Amino acid sequence: MRPAALSCLLLLAAIGAVAGPLRAADADCPAIAIDDDAGVAADTRRLVCQGAGAALTFLAGHGVQPQRRIRVALRPTLRSGDTHLIGRYDRRSDRIELLTFDAAAELSVTDALFGEAMDAALYRSVVAHEVAHAIVEQNRSPAQRSRVPHEYVAYVVQLSVLPATTRARILARDDAPAYASVDEMSWIYYLLDPGSFGVKAYRHFVGLADPRRFLDELLSGAIRAESDPMDRW
Repeated sequence: MRPAALSCLLLLAAIGAVAGPLRAADADCPAIAIDDDAGVAADTRRLVCQGAGAALTFLAGHGVQPQRRIRVALRPTLRSGDTHLIGRYDRRSDRIELLTFDAAAELSVTDALFGEAMDAALYRSVVAHEVAHAIVEQNRSPAQRSRVPHEYVAYVVQLSVLPATTRARILARDDAPAYASVDEMSWIYYLLDPGSFGVKAYRHFVGLADPRRFLDELLSGAIRAESDPMDRW
């Protein structure tokens, strides 16, 4: 086991101890507290734990660790009213709201994510995306007040944890070039085309000489992204 992975496991155990005993269904998912309204199927809960674990492992490998347990609410519909979203992280409540797998699959029939049909791997990547948001917020310096780093990291994690064949199809479908620098990363561009924003972010990240240092400087505010105050989020 790599030192980063061992460190992550030790931290997750400490988070679990502080947060109190888990339900049996959450025993294999120590950094995630799952809540659901109507008894979500065990298979969906398993996918959520796997997606969260993939995000935790990826970010731990780059020196970014969770600071507290992440809360996930599984719903057949999002209470936020965002009918086009599969998941949403709310920084004010520090909580992830996530569609069940069946609901996500139904939504993707008319609104395909990255042009892909919903399957277990893609759903896990959505979970990883939202968990990455939570971990970014736990590690973000108040000096970094832009929402751009949130989406940058979330999409880098999401595309990184996908199977290589799925990721290759997505990248082949979208030929948007890598961002040359943070200065090019625009919140307006994200709003207009979030998928291409994610592809450009991923291509930028994999081209970095020192991605761990870049993430540290992005979260600390040493590298400033386009101003978009999060008090409106």
